[in-house]
Amino acid sequence: MINKLTKLKRLMLITVILLSSTVCINAQGIQFNTGNWNSILQKAKAQNKLIFMDVYTSWCGPCKKMASQTFTQKEVGDFYNANFICYKVDAEKGEGLAIAKKYEVTAYPNCLYITGNGELAYRFVGAKDVKEVLAEGNKALKFVQIMPKMKEMKAQYKAGKRDKAFLKEYVDLLISSGEKPEMALTEYLNMLTDDELYTKENIAKFKELSVYNKDFFNRLSEHYKSLPDSSRSKMERPIMIAIGGCLTPILDGKKENTDIFEHLMSIKESMNVKSGIVSVIFGGGVAYMPTDEMRISFYQTANPNKFKELFKEFIQKNINMPRADSLHTAALGYRKYNFHKLDSLKSVNDTTGIKETIKSWKLTNAIMNLTYDSEMSFIVGTAIEYWKQSDKSADIRKICEDCALYTFKIYDRPNIAQKCAELLTSLNEKDKAKQVLEEAIKWGKADVLGSISKEDLEKTEAQLQKLNK
Repeated sequence: MINKLTKLKRLMLITVILLSSTVCINAQGIQFNTGNWNSILQKAKAQNKLIFMDVYTSWCGPCKKMASQTFTQKEVGDFYNANFICYKVDAEKGEGLAIAKKYEVTAYPNCLYITGNGELAYRFVGAKDVKEVLAEGNKALKFVQIMPKMKEMKAQYKAGKRDKAFLKEYVDLLISSGEKPEMALTEYLNMLTDDELYTKENIAKFKELSVYNKDFFNRLSEHYKSLPDSSRSKMERPIMIAIGGCLTPILDGKKENTDIFEHLMSIKESMNVKSGIVSVIFGGGVAYMPTDEMRISFYQTANPNKFKELFKEFIQKNINMPRADSLHTAALGYRKYNFHKLDSLKSVNDTTGIKETIKSWKLTNAIMNLTYDSEMSFIVGTAIEYWKQSDKSADIRKICEDCALYTFKIYDRPNIAQKCAELLTSLNEKDKAKQVLEEAIKWGKADVLGSISKEDLEKTEAQLQKLNK
């Protein structure tokens, strides 16, 4: 009996120690407050602190990374718990919907610093590491001290104050606070002389542009053309980012923005810049998207008839089935080679060789993803809309079927297969749709690279099951 009690006590002691350790580990990072938004505001006001609010979504990968790898660190927790009332909210659920709308949250992760009165003091967007999150918090604490100055300058700007010195100070204050400078920046840059405009400091402001001005962009275009070839490369990206910043607000395709869209596109074309998704991903911005694709996307709502003309021309120029067959055969051959190589390495237990083979294969796969994912998704996704808006004639049916088969041959991933099968099903090509899904599932289950998510594979299987009913 004594032995049993002793063992029980030891077990309880170990349990207490483990629970205590868990609490300590969890307590190291940011301690997010619970309760409704109104109670958080009241708490911030009572303690005279800023609210730090992490606005996230359930599907945002960088949000999850921040939550698990950055906010959990002791250094971050010590600083944020001491200086802020910390709160987090899902932008797509409950109070998060109204909060996201009020504070104009359009990208994630989006971290806001808000006063107890509900005023936005500062924000940052995008995933940050420990060092960066601490730096952002310090910026917020400094900026809240100059909020009265910001209110005063906003009032002066609204009243019509526009001298160069004032605009510079106002624009710098807006940018440093994480707010969009909008029209104030366009006005400021447009009043500068060439010597002033093309300084390093002001060129850096191009990335903040979001309000279009025809004269300003004509000026940028003429300047670019006047530069020797050796100097154009330095100005290309800042101008393209400026174009992208003013294109982004109008890409919803409203008819009244057609002239602005076409003017910006004409400047882009006159620069003879090489477009591509790789440039977009590596910081070039939306203006680096292929011109044909941008026009097709814009006119899909701005002018449906023009959209159909442009897409038909695009397909006639870009859909090449012999090329797709050749690429598909090469891809299959490369897979078979790697699978055979891995089997050989496994048979001799060569773990180093296995790792190196998978590493090399992953690199090739990543390059292919960058090259094809966006392009193929655009083709089949746009073909779905093209079919919906069409007169369902035989020639259009053929164009859409070719789009589906072409994109899947080039890039046979489950996410593409789902769209291809959707399009083929709408064309009454149910057997071809099932074949596409079956092939994608087969490849997905054989994937040794970890490039295909379990969720994508499950969606593809569910879509096939639905077609088999």
